[in-house]
Formats: sequence, structure tokens, C-alpha cells
Amino acid sequence: MNKDFGKLIESWIELQKSNRRDLENDENFWAYEEINSLTKTFPLYVLDFIEAACKVTNDDKILASLAAGPLEDLLVKNGNVVITEIERRFIKDAKLKKVLASVWENDIDAKVWDRVRVVVGSTPSL
Repeated sequence: MNKDFGKLIESWIELQKSNRRDLENDENFWAYEEINSLTKTFPLYVLDFIEAACKVTNDDKILASLAAGPLEDLLVKNGNVVITEIERRFIKDAKLKKVLASVWENDIDAKVWDRVRVVVGSTPSL
């Protein structure tokens, strides 16, 4: 958690907008690496990141990237740790629910996935 939170969000979003084929050479690649490493060790920080990033963009491509990247990874690696907080935060927020609806089941624990589906309900994916 070296860089400030706002810079992390800004850089991660800019990386998603990049048209480079070699993203690992993009100046904002550090943000991907930071979130990726924090997903396992500081899951609630990553959940805060996802929620904050959702608040600063309405770009469906960025929101879909949050779903397929950090949120799905978080649910796979630490779903049991964050699911109660996801239920609390996402149930009241249509945009967050839409992002959650766009996550694929992947290797998410079955009990966590069942709870995700309850939160999502009939919300369409991105």
C-alpha cells in the first residue's frame, strides 16, 4: 500500500483504458500489481478500492474490468472474508450490484457464490 488511494484508483482506471498490447510496460501497471497482491493479504482494502472505483466512473468497460478482475479475484481468494461486507454494501447500490452481477462463478466457493446470487437477484450484468 505504497501509493495513495486516489492515485491507485486513477492509475488502475487509466491502465484499463490503455490500448497497449504489453500492459506490463505501461506506466500504470503498478496499480494492477498492487491490487493483485493486496487481494489476498488485505481483502477489505481491495473491497474499498472496488467500491471507490465504481463511484468515480460510469464507463461500462471499466466497470466490467472491475468485475472480471479485482472483484472476481477477491471472491475467489477471500470470498469467505468479504462476502458479508459485500452483502451489506452492494445490496443498496445499483451500480455495485451490476458489477457483482458481471462476475463469473469461476473458482468461487459454492456457499459464497450462493450468497452473491442472492445479492444480485435479477440485476442484469454489464
